[in-house]
Amino acid sequence: MITATHIRGLIAAALTLLLAACASAGGVNVMGDVGRPDGAPGASADAGGNSGSGDDASKNPDGSPNLSKIMTIAFADARWDEGRVPKGQQCSALGGKGSTPALSVNGIPKGAATVTASYQAASGENSGRGDMGVIGYKANGLENMLLSSVPGETGSVPNAKVVSSAKGSSGYLPPCRKGAAYTVTVQALNGSGRALATKTVSIGKL
Repeated sequence: MITATHIRGLIAAALTLLLAACASAGGVNVMGDVGRPDGAPGASADAGGNSGSGDDASKNPDGSPNLSKIMTIAFADARWDEGRVPKGQQCSALGGKGSTPALSVNGIPKGAATVTASYQAASGENSGRGDMGVIGYKANGLENMLLSSVPGETGSVPNAKVVSSAKGSSGYLPPCRKGAAYTVTVQALNGSGRALATKTVSIGKL
């Protein structure tokens, strides 16, 4: 015959086993922290695991939304899609007459007034964003755009505008350091100049 004493004993044994299991796993049960290592953060009701550091994976470093899975960039000229800067697209100092690659930009966020293309080396000299020049294009609310190729080392560019020039040059400075890799950062900006989306892709190695 099972008595009340037996039932109380079974309940106590079950609770002991439950607490021991939680402690060995360093886990948390409904009674609070159990076996939490020294210095580890306490239990939180935040299911997302927010550490309170302020980091937001949905944002780019400049504060614009990270829409890399929405805004896409593709080369409109297949010569640029081979991992290397095409022959002749280097700077004049290296015997070239380079122009920017024509880019197809799709998924531009609503409200974009301008799309800019900032060119830079991936590291070393001219590696800061836009250090090789920034070219701007009117978006006019378009969701998809072709950023036409513009000539390098000149401030006169058709169907576009030189937002800023490379140091010591006019407009876009084509790749000018052998062995270096180069990138372009495309931004969709609203009428106030705030970034709605930002994405950087490789344009190849010289």
